[in-house]
Amino acid sequence: MPYIGRAPSSGIRSRFIYTATAAQTTFTGADGNGKTLGYTDGEYVDVYLNGVLLDPADYTATSKTSVVLDSGATVSDIVEIVVYDTFSVFNGTFTGDLTVDGDTLFVDASADTVGINTSSPTRPLTVSRDSSSSIVASFESANSQGAISLKGSGTSSDTAVRFAAEGNELLFFVNGSERWRITSTGNFKAGTNGLGIDFSAVTGSGADSSVLDDYEKGTWTPAYSISGATFSYGLQSGKYVKVGDMVVASCRIRGQRSGGSGDLQLTGLPYATSSASNLNQAASIGFTNGWTTSPKGALTGVNNTIIVFKKSGSSSALSNITDDITEADVSTSSTSSNDLILTVAYVAA
Repeated sequence: MPYIGRAPSSGIRSRFIYTATAAQTTFTGADGNGKTLGYTDGEYVDVYLNGVLLDPADYTATSKTSVVLDSGATVSDIVEIVVYDTFSVFNGTFTGDLTVDGDTLFVDASADTVGINTSSPTRPLTVSRDSSSSIVASFESANSQGAISLKGSGTSSDTAVRFAAEGNELLFFVNGSERWRITSTGNFKAGTNGLGIDFSAVTGSGADSSVLDDYEKGTWTPAYSISGATFSYGLQSGKYVKVGDMVVASCRIRGQRSGGSGDLQLTGLPYATSSASNLNQAASIGFTNGWTTSPKGALTGVNNTIIVFKKSGSSSALSNITDDITEADVSTSSTSSNDLILTVAYVAA
């Protein structure tokens, strides 16, 4: 029957007998019978000098490989060291399969696989759970992040690719940095700005980017602007959605003009428009009321947050968008005047 440690036939006591040289204090290595001294605990060592048991205060037994007398022995003295060792930790190699407590732990030597709670592991490590609990294994760390790393033959280090728990959030690390996380509320969040979903597998011929790197929605405050004028508003309401570089913004605004001269602008778009030359983007006017002359068309500016307006009969070219609705077309009647509902979809800078 195999044992981990000493088999009962080996006994529980080992004797090492040395013949001293003149003034010898240290006894170590092979004794007179070729046995090498070793022990696991100095408390379980007895030392005899010429058959007389020495007091532990008369020698030191701490190194586990030697005994040192406080006073040197006389030539030809017999030093006998008795080591009591009821159990020795196994230090060697197992061959063949290993089974511990049924299938609690099983090593399949022929397949080089290990099973926990299974005697039929199919992978280098197979862990099975035979209860109703869905948790198969648990890994814990005293660090604020408990991480598991993954490493292939080309991975630079065992910290390059890993996933971790931080609080109640799940973090994903790639190339050594956090790239994404699932928040405690269930949202999928980029670790840094500029990260997105890469659609390059289906890129069109004219695409200069295939990464969807932004989604947001919010509110914005539209406002009228004419040089030298002030406006008193009855309503200023705006909402927007941004997907990548595409912004869809809508608003309703009404207000009373006081003074000023020049062309009318609507300011406050949530993002600046593209800086591409001549890329004025059309806005859709859905409703107007209470204007001296109602606007019929609207265009964004270039690389700014304004919209300018056109009125019926205007022959201005797009490159001369200053010939727009002017102060004369904007009512000064009341804060319910110059009512406008507008939606614009544009490419942001």
